[in-house]
Amino acid sequence: MNDPVNILPLIVAQYDGTIVEGKLNGKGKLALSNSYTYTGDFVDGQAEGYGTESYSSGNRFIGIYSHGDRNGHGTWYFDNGDKMQSEFKNDKKLDGFIVYDWASGDHFEGYEVNNEASGHGFLIDRTGKHEGDWIKGVLTIGTMTYSIHPINKPLR
Repeated sequence: MNDPVNILPLIVAQYDGTIVEGKLNGKGKLALSNSYTYTGDFVDGQAEGYGTESYSSGNRFIGIYSHGDRNGHGTWYFDNGDKMQSEFKNDKKLDGFIVYDWASGDHFEGYEVNNEASGHGFLIDRTGKHEGDWIKGVLTIGTMTYSIHPINKPLR
């Protein structure tokens, strides 16, 4: 019986920009055959500085890159119309201050831990502005309780 062969998909890249000593440098656009593109600054072949990533899903990230990873402030635009602004380190969204706008018009500004509102923040929805201290995605003001589902979108 033959062993199955692992076949990796072939990804073809096209680059439009400056190449210095065989490496991508300066402003450019890298497009991959899997419908991924990065447009922005390159240093020694890696994303460095300000740039935009676009995915076949319709999701898009605009922000700061260092050593090829999202590092610094950035904004995700999701295919469903939502938008999230946060800080990133080594391609991971950090706990801390976040601004989230839902396509429905709801708006949240505040702190989060593990993708849940946690700490001081406010939510503006169709019923008004609700501000206070959030605990694991829940805000209680008097007898009213407001909750935000975890802010956890696929980041690709």
